[in-house]
Amino acid sequence: MVHLYQIFREAKAGAASPAFEQLQEIGAIIDQLTFPLNVAAGMEARGLKPGVPKAIVSPSSMEIYRKIVHDLRKQMMAWGLELADA
Repeated sequence: MVHLYQIFREAKAGAASPAFEQLQEIGAIIDQLTFPLNVAAGMEARGLKPGVPKAIVSPSSMEIYRKIVHDLRKQMMAWGLELADA
């Protein structure tokens, strides 16, 4: 997101394609769950601690949550992103 903003500020629209494709990949992964669990999974994949869900989460949703964390972390590592210092 920051990279896309910088491209926008510098008026280099053609350079946005790779970053936009990455956001689409992230979207495809996190769209397996709805808010707020998908956001929490993204935070956890990045190395942040989202805290405990405020609502009851079914075992099947928790399984999807864990898959999202795994898949996002794998993709972030492929892009060379480091985990956040939590």
